[in-house]
Amino acid sequence: MKGRNCSIDYILNKNWASNINEHNNSTIYIVGGLYGNFEALKTIKDFALNEDEYPLIIFNGDIHWFDIYEDDFLKVENLIKNDIKLLGNVEYELINPNNNLGCGCNYPEDVDDGVVERSNDIHSAMKDNLKNSSVLNDIRTREKTYVLEYFGKKIAITHGDEKSLSGWNCSIDSLKDKNREQNLNIWLEENKVDFLVTTHTCLPVVKKLNKKYVLNNGSSGMANIKGTTYGIFIRISNKPCSQAIISIKEGNIYLELVKVDFNVENFINWFDNIWDAKSPASISYRNRILNGTNLEKEEIII
Repeated sequence: MKGRNCSIDYILNKNWASNINEHNNSTIYIVGGLYGNFEALKTIKDFALNEDEYPLIIFNGDIHWFDIYEDDFLKVENLIKNDIKLLGNVEYELINPNNNLGCGCNYPEDVDDGVVERSNDIHSAMKDNLKNSSVLNDIRTREKTYVLEYFGKKIAITHGDEKSLSGWNCSIDSLKDKNREQNLNIWLEENKVDFLVTTHTCLPVVKKLNKKYVLNNGSSGMANIKGTTYGIFIRISNKPCSQAIISIKEGNIYLELVKVDFNVENFINWFDNIWDAKSPASISYRNRILNGTNLEKEEIII
């Protein structure tokens, strides 16, 4: 079934964590799963302007989703033109000449077929609307991974997990598995990675492995926690943030999940104008946007 599998092109280079990029920033934002939410993007950008020094902002995929029309899509792209943008499965499948993978989400078997089919429909509409857009040329230049050194720590950033662009092995359920924990420990040690930062699975999780961490923000553009409406992004800095819902100090570094408290009323008005009540996006996501998920904040750290 389309949407449940991925191609060999999604497999990451075995040595990807050795390609280290230079930077001079004291604060780093890693923003995953924006899903075309311009209100959330404006909130993140305003937040960045209030830092002592403007942060390095890295969008680690699925920047787009609900913004299926070119004007909305380009509105998001124009606001992030100076930031680092990585591929997620959403972007990768826009530039994939084949349509055999659908949305490219690589959903596990415990996800309902209806969810998978609706995701394929959303992506198909976007791909059809953007098929002649010049923005695809820019998306083709984007990488799948980004690695940097920060105060002596190596941060490895991608969309899915350490092996696949659309991998689900950094989900809450996967990271609770002892065998997975052992394999991840080996990978982190062999690649000298201190912090692995991912997204893709739509739910946030923080996993500590000795003094190493896996950080998954869930979604920056949608609610993640029960009874809330805010998104979440990852902030790594040498100073703490008052808007962090989770703040972990490791040495002199703060690893934080920060609230993206965007204007939900503006966003849902825009959303409803594109996606009517019977549309795939409304059926799959509208309730989550307004009411959150079943996840409690206390369940994020495992």
